[in-house]
Amino acid sequence: MLPRLLFLFPHPIADEPRNVTTGVSPTERLYGAHELQQRGWRVSYSDSRFRGLTGRVLKFLRQFSVIGLSLGTVRDIARSDVVICKDDFSAAVAIVTRLLGRKLVFLDSMFAPPQRWWKVWGTRLSLRLAHETICYSEHQRQVWVREYGKLAQRIRVLPYTIDTGFYRKHAGEFQPGASRKVLAVGRDVGRDYPTLVEALRGTDLELELITLPYLLRGVDIAANPKIRLHQRISYEDLFRLYRECAVVVIPLKPGISYPSGIRALFEAMVLRRPFVATRNEVLQEYVTAEEYRDMVEPRDAQALRAAILASLARGEANRERVASAAALVEQRYDAKLFADEFEVVLRQLTGVSQ
Repeated sequence: MLPRLLFLFPHPIADEPRNVTTGVSPTERLYGAHELQQRGWRVSYSDSRFRGLTGRVLKFLRQFSVIGLSLGTVRDIARSDVVICKDDFSAAVAIVTRLLGRKLVFLDSMFAPPQRWWKVWGTRLSLRLAHETICYSEHQRQVWVREYGKLAQRIRVLPYTIDTGFYRKHAGEFQPGASRKVLAVGRDVGRDYPTLVEALRGTDLELELITLPYLLRGVDIAANPKIRLHQRISYEDLFRLYRECAVVVIPLKPGISYPSGIRALFEAMVLRRPFVATRNEVLQEYVTAEEYRDMVEPRDAQALRAAILASLARGEANRERVASAAALVEQRYDAKLFADEFEVVLRQLTGVSQ
């Protein structure tokens, strides 16, 4: 019997496992847990720290980058063999997991190196106590090695992937010239939507924007009828917007060392839509310079505008591009490939042979 894996997410996981199993959501939403469970690993999730009074207290502390635990989470850790902590370095999780004699993996927990002293202390302790720390980018790893030295040298890089089969079913036929819509998708702080809005100013292009209002400070959406903001939409509506758009734009802020924009990039590619993105060392690891043709420097609205218009003017020539981009993602970055590599790590960690 394979070991018990406990996944800790930074938010309530709620119905996501069932949604993934029934095909409502793509498997990358569970970061390898679905594929591992299919292969016989005993997978569970813990949401108890988000409930009741404890949940409210921990939510308040989280504003100060303090990631705590509930008694229910401690119980769940005690019942597991390996704890996989997604998104957060947590000294509390690290200490409890090690005291209980369990294995600990931090997965995709590295963003910009922290500055607040208590978070620096907690991050150092987490790196020291973790059995494995996994990120998605060699550039990202090197940034942390420069910051944390030997503590970060054991960080392992595995590729970010998506459930290409889920997206492929919804890919519409690319029709050059059929639309004047630009689509931008993303809710993390690395996005630079003000530059995108400025790039489209004075054109006849419409912008479909899937994000949250806090990323639009300084942008007057109400005054621009060509911009439509969508905050939370269904996958059905998401795919409809992809099918309706002529080009996908991934505008990013300068200096980002984590994979901001990677899912939007892969979605555009597997759904066969041309894309323009901000130049970024992390994304360039996934799509080489030759393949990643439409890329501009950050905060350069004029260059972004020129790249968008050039993509639209390319017309039929985009057909071959979108087809090769879709093939690239399906061959290199399917979720099953991440699960293959993650399973090797877990087997080494737990001493389970193939």
